[in-house]
Amino acid sequence: MLNNIRVRHILFATFILIGGFFSHAFAQGETESVSSFRKVYDFKLPTVNSTGDIAHIVLPDSNEVVSGEYVVGYFCPPMLQSLLDLHIRGNNKEETAAGYRVQIYAGSRLEFANEAKADFLQSFGDFDISIYQKWQPPHFRVRVGDFLSRSEAMREMAAFRQVFPDAFIVKDIINLPKYKKQAVIPDGNDSDGLGGREIREN
Repeated sequence: MLNNIRVRHILFATFILIGGFFSHAFAQGETESVSSFRKVYDFKLPTVNSTGDIAHIVLPDSNEVVSGEYVVGYFCPPMLQSLLDLHIRGNNKEETAAGYRVQIYAGSRLEFANEAKADFLQSFGDFDISIYQKWQPPHFRVRVGDFLSRSEAMREMAAFRQVFPDAFIVKDIINLPKYKKQAVIPDGNDSDGLGGREIREN
């Protein structure tokens, strides 16, 4: 009895599989073109003849001529404008990184620190180099420049030592310089192949 039920199930499953195979094979053989049921649109671009600021647009179906002034512009939605403003603010924000500065004074006297700062401005006022005066107990420190590499700081320090012979390079957190354009001032010393000293202009 149990064997008969199993045989019936196997035969039933076999007939289902064979029937599905033949119906799929016949369905693949029958292809009907449906192109006659598709709607066809005949689209033609309007022609534009412009003279000066006046555009004459000829509509293709009616040959009607539409004239008027035209202005080419860009639409900027408020959301896009706010994203652009955010990007601009991020670029203008002063960023910091590990770098180097040249220390021209370290001592306990504020007036000497101010003198060093004034001497630097008088001697190197044409250079676009920032000056930083900090109180780090027990000393006032006057440091100049924002240099990403030690070699860049050494190149500038050679000029600073003519006025501040005790100047030396220190590691510091610097403000990342924004290089917009560079001018070169000849210094008569072309040993580095640069022909002068680079001066950054913000």
